[in-house]
Amino acid sequence: MSEWISVEDKLPKSSNDVIVFTETDEIEIGNYVFSKWLTSSYGKVLYWMPLPVKPNKKSRTTQNTCEFCTH
Repeated sequence: MSEWISVEDKLPKSSNDVIVFTETDEIEIGNYVFSKWLTSSYGKVLYWMPLPVKPNKKSRTTQNTCEFCTH
């Protein structure tokens, strides 16, 4: 996974979802659009990193968490 990037050093491409770390110690998905951060929290965004690459469909596994269900 990528390292955290300070918003003082570099900003993400506009309209791309990224992982953000805020001054309120929250990690969430954010988006930088029209020189503003869009996040679900009120904390100022301090760092960001690109989202990881999605897994290959063949490598995905299903998990059955129901103790009474059988395959």
